[in-house]
Amino acid sequence: MLWNIHGTPKDVSINTSSSGDNTIIAAPTVGRNLIHALSIVAAGAVTVTIKCGSSTKAVFTLTTGGSINLSDIASQQGGSFYECLTGEAFIINLSGAVNVTGTVKYSNTSDVTS
Repeated sequence: MLWNIHGTPKDVSINTSSSGDNTIIAAPTVGRNLIHALSIVAAGAVTVTIKCGSSTKAVFTLTTGGSINLSDIASQQGGSFYECLTGEAFIINLSGAVNVTGTVKYSNTSDVTS
């Protein structure tokens, strides 16, 4: 949709099974990372906490095969679901050692060109 108004969109694959914090997108040194879409599927029961740095943004309790799907929808018009400020990594915290896979689409505000 209108992601490019916030910088060039990038896709990152998610494939982790470590309990605790899992850095998916490194902390930006300039600009802000805007999370436009997120899709996750859990191989088992797990609580998934979405964080920007140490700040909790959302908590989802998934069952085996359960999923999270935050996609760009018409009403978003290029807006983001989450915003990670300079110095804040995008983190997925898992309550247990359960495999989760998926993708995240994000942009960095410093990538905007006139």
